[in-house]
Amino acid sequence: MATTMINQKFKTFGQLAGMVLAVGALSGLSACTSATNDDAGGTAPASAPITSASTEADTSSPASSSPAATTSEPTGEPSNGDTQMPQCASSDLQASLGEGDGGGAGHMYPTIVLTNDGNESCALKGYPGVSLVTGDDGTQLGAPVEEDSSGPDRIWVTMEPGESAQAQMDIVQAANYDEDECKPEDADGFRIYPPGETESIFLAADDFTGCANEDVSLMTVRALEPVS
Repeated sequence: MATTMINQKFKTFGQLAGMVLAVGALSGLSACTSATNDDAGGTAPASAPITSASTEADTSSPASSSPAATTSEPTGEPSNGDTQMPQCASSDLQASLGEGDGGGAGHMYPTIVLTNDGNESCALKGYPGVSLVTGDDGTQLGAPVEEDSSGPDRIWVTMEPGESAQAQMDIVQAANYDEDECKPEDADGFRIYPPGETESIFLAADDFTGCANEDVSLMTVRALEPVS
C-alpha cells in the first residue's frame, strides 16, 4: 500500500515536470518568432532611400542634357540650321548692280548687290550664283559664272533690314572672242542665286552681251563682302 502511493506521487510529479518543460518550449518558440519578425521589419526602411536616390537622379538628368548657350554670330557653312541669325532667303533680298571698279581692256567689273528687303536681320556667306539670261523668259545664256577665290575670304555678312552685301564680278566682253566661236547674243538680265538658295532673283539689265556657246566662260565672281 505504501509502495503504491509513492509510485503515484512520482507519476504525478513527472507529469507536472513534463508540463513545465512544454510551456518553456512554447515560450522559447514564441520569442524566436518575435525576434524573426522584428528583424524582417527592420529591413524595409533600408530600401526607401535607394528608391528616392534613383528618382532624384532621373529628375536631374534632363538638366544635365540641356544644350549649351550659342553665340548670336553666324558660324559654319551657309545653312539655315547653323546660326541663330537666319540665312537670308531669296524672297527677302533685292538685287541690283553696282559700278564696281569700272571697266576697260575688254572687261567690265560690276558688283552684284544683295539688299536685305525683309523685316528681320539675316546673314549671307560665300559666292552668289550668276547667269546671263535672254529671250525675255529667263532662258540661260551661255556658261554660268565661275568662282574667283583671289578676292576676299568667305565670311558671314550680317545685314539688318536695308543693309547690303556685294560681290565683285569680272565680265569679259563677248567682242573679245571670234564671233563663230562665241555666238554672241544680247542678254536681258541676270539670274542670281544667293548662297545656299535654290530660288533665283531676276535682275533686268540690257547692256550685256553673252556667248551662246557654253564652252566660252565670260564671268567670274568673288565672295560676298559688306558694302562699305
